[in-house]
Amino acid sequence: MAINLSTYREELEEMTAEVLEEEYLHGSGRKATMELARVYERHSDLTTLNTAVELAGMGAPTELQRFAAEAYIGDGLKDLTDRKANLEASAVVQFDGEAVPYRGVRPRLMNEPDHARRHELHRLRCEVTEREINPVLGERMERQ
Repeated sequence: MAINLSTYREELEEMTAEVLEEEYLHGSGRKATMELARVYERHSDLTTLNTAVELAGMGAPTELQRFAAEAYIGDGLKDLTDRKANLEASAVVQFDGEAVPYRGVRPRLMNEPDHARRHELHRLRCEVTEREINPVLGERMERQ
């Protein structure tokens, strides 16, 4: 059955809006966990390899073909994308007797006037990145 391009565009806009909202709510701290997997599951018909191949075969506009290909890859990475974002949101860096939220380290680094303290905070953040986040990023890159 041929893909209806008008319907596909409408569903694409809905999915894109949901992804952007999920990223915004989580990134801004308004939502504790990232749940892109749920968005991809709701729009699973947009993210299959068959959909991407069919769009290419019917000569659909390049942007729709590109979206379908990227959505297929994103669907395969959704769980690791969620896990990485949720690790960043929950990780802490122990600094100067205080548990600094991982995502709060960068602004703190920019505002720390003392070079030695900046250096130590950066070093500690790198340790957390290496230990907790990089394994997920490595797995994500391998899968991608």
